[in-house]
Amino acid sequence: MEWGQRVKEAFLADVDEVIACIQLFPNIFRTSGHLDIREALVTKHNLLFYRVTEERIYVLSLWDTRQDPGSRPYPNA
Repeated sequence: MEWGQRVKEAFLADVDEVIACIQLFPNIFRTSGHLDIREALVTKHNLLFYRVTEERIYVLSLWDTRQDPGSRPYPNA
């Protein structure tokens, strides 16, 4: 599936907004249940997985929630 320009820009704006929240409040989103990885809902169909260390915030993955839950990159514990 190919996204139109407006859809791409809106999605990237949503991702930027979530990352800005993470920068201000790194532990604001729930834990994924997998080690120290957290998950943030970007849109109703997209999760952003990230890890916080003392020095950095690492964006690990974006995942489409409409996929098979078994393919989730960081399964719930």
